[in-house]
Amino acid sequence: MIRINLLKPLQSPVRTERSTTLVQEPPKGGKKFLIWLLIFLFAGIGVYLALINSKPTPPAPVAVTVAQEPAAPIGAPAPKPAPVADTVAGANAAPIAHLLRDLLAATTPGVGFSKIEFSAPGEFQVHGVASTEADLNHFQNALDAAAGISFKTDRVVPVGADKSAREFLFSGDVNYPVAKGDSLIHTIPANQMSEALQDFASAAKQQNIDIEKPPLKDSSLFRGIRSFHYNTDARCDYSDLQTLLEKLPVNHSSIAFRHLTLEARGDDKMAATFDLVLYAQ
Repeated sequence: MIRINLLKPLQSPVRTERSTTLVQEPPKGGKKFLIWLLIFLFAGIGVYLALINSKPTPPAPVAVTVAQEPAAPIGAPAPKPAPVADTVAGANAAPIAHLLRDLLAATTPGVGFSKIEFSAPGEFQVHGVASTEADLNHFQNALDAAAGISFKTDRVVPVGADKSAREFLFSGDVNYPVAKGDSLIHTIPANQMSEALQDFASAAKQQNIDIEKPPLKDSSLFRGIRSFHYNTDARCDYSDLQTLLEKLPVNHSSIAFRHLTLEARGDDKMAATFDLVLYAQ
């Protein structure tokens, strides 16, 4: 019996001879088994490599449906232009007329105005002279009791030969309670601007106030609404101007006021300077 040591080479106790490896012939049919085994082995390795190198196919894009607003039905009326808030750049005539009425109601024969200014949306200044301190106190108390007026005394100075008269300067703002929508200014089509200015001049003429067609001073565009700024002046009576301003909102005038100044000129008339705005869309 030949013992095969797989760890050490074969040794002979007497002499060393060239070792001979004896390979036994595999049983019949063993070669075919090895061949098929190798074929399956290489095939498995190929499939494994193919799976590793393959990339997943991205999913097909999914269509996204965007909701759209339904179209307006045919024949539906077009939406009306949005009103322009009177705090943007101008105020309608209602608060100015109200202020002039309150000032007139607060005065006594001993109080006179040298200048009255109004700036949108509701700021005002009143400069004048009271013959006596009692006249000034009456004027202050009456304004203080008027609803919608808040003011402060900027200056009171004794004037006159005996220093009994009082020059005064008040400033404040108005916030009159008005009916819903009465203080709003609406836009008009651009092709109606000349007509709106002419209507304003005609309404003034009816109150004995001659106003020439105001020249365009400048214009600006804001959020799709264009404002046109005009400036003009006229000589007028206090009560006539108050009546004109009261009628404009009633007649749905599109005229807005950025600034209005009244100054005494030494007679019964006052010089009025109008800073006007029209909004067009």
